[in-house]
Amino acid sequence: RLLGIAYTETRDLVTAAEAFRQALKINPQDATAWYNLGLLYNLAGRENQVMEIYQKLKTLSPDLADKLFNLAIAPR
Repeated sequence: RLLGIAYTETRDLVTAAEAFRQALKINPQDATAWYNLGLLYNLAGRENQVMEIYQKLKTLSPDLADKLFNLAIAPR
């Protein structure tokens, strides 16, 4: 997950998304990794994937699910 954050900070969003996906293979219950991946998908306009992650987060971390949903519906 930390590698994904580092890549996000350097604006290498494709590599960041891959790092979060790898982190989730190791720990599929990592709500923060799901949230960060959802943010990247939101930036990429991948609404279907954002909603899938939102559904996953509703069970793992309702607070992060709400944050992701609010960011996804906010005007750009």
